[in-house]
Amino acid sequence: MLNALFLYKGVSCVKRIAFFSLIFFSFILYVCFTQDNSYAHLFKKIEAPFVNEKIVGNPQEILKSAQSTLRFIVTHEKKAWAPFTSPIFAQFGITLDDVKRTLRFIIETIKQDRSKKKQRILDPHFINKHFNVICWTSEHHEKNQHSATNNCSDVRLTYYLIYRVNGSFKKTKDYPYALYAVPDEEKKLTDHQIEQKKKSLIRYSYTKQDIINGVLLNKKVRPLVWLSRQGLEEALQQGTVIVVMPDGSERTFNVDKCNDIPYDHALENRELQKRYWYFKATEGHAGYNGKIDSIPDVTLAGDVYNLGLGKIVALKYTNKQTELPELKLGVLSDTGGAFKNNLHQLDCFTGIFSSPEEFKAHIKNLPMSAQAYILIKK
Repeated sequence: MLNALFLYKGVSCVKRIAFFSLIFFSFILYVCFTQDNSYAHLFKKIEAPFVNEKIVGNPQEILKSAQSTLRFIVTHEKKAWAPFTSPIFAQFGITLDDVKRTLRFIIETIKQDRSKKKQRILDPHFINKHFNVICWTSEHHEKNQHSATNNCSDVRLTYYLIYRVNGSFKKTKDYPYALYAVPDEEKKLTDHQIEQKKKSLIRYSYTKQDIINGVLLNKKVRPLVWLSRQGLEEALQQGTVIVVMPDGSERTFNVDKCNDIPYDHALENRELQKRYWYFKATEGHAGYNGKIDSIPDVTLAGDVYNLGLGKIVALKYTNKQTELPELKLGVLSDTGGAFKNNLHQLDCFTGIFSSPEEFKAHIKNLPMSAQAYILIKK
């Protein structure tokens, strides 16, 4: 490098800038490439892993999830921000076209079997015959260091939901906390302009505690709905909330943009978090970007930036009640703040619940971990 610099003494300023720019961007590309592939060793292709496992689940729900995810991919695949491709799977020659082909095959298979007694998508031998199977070895985080298990197993399973809570059109004694829309000042700004002005924008200026204490009441920020403190915390934690209004109508709200303060995993009391999400009203309940349908027991949230959105995942585990092996198919179509560089966990969407007790009863017998496999159409 030093020799190259000395050789450039007599070169024009413009050429020097071009030279240093080339070196700089080469370094950036190198760093990005090595980071993107740092998880490649956690995945390996295996042959016909399924024997007599019972595949559980509703094929029609799998169909809905696959259709919604495919629509989103086709609509947005050319967008720079879209997390569809994955260098991890590039080592197996898997492209976005393969992901779309896999979703289309599953859609057509389930459609063809709709009126039949036997559903091929629930046959483990059919899965072995028509899909390449990539085993996912869990990646554990301990004191910010990564270490992988030796077996194709041990992906941690967690469960998320949408709460149905009561709320109000206006601030009341019982419902004093608002879900706010993104401030009006951002409406005509591009993402680039927002990034340049973020130090002066309302959204980035306040913590959750500031907002709870009323800092936005006299600013140009629109409250969408008013909730109890528990209702607010459930909305912020789950990302989507269904609010029952005083007239009996229901309205659904989904996260839009946040104040850019990271979620602090060291805080056990969620009320002390400084992160705050601004919301938007939606029709129905949707996952990633508010555009992909969330289907109970099928929609999976995970690290889509490393895995790529739209992957079909097979989860193998032992049923707690029957003690027999089961296999469940899901679609990776959602993510969350906990999944940044997180290759040891999947979050399973369970549905809509009215209380924590109802939710806990629902997940009581569900597995807390499973062997995980990515399915790609042969």
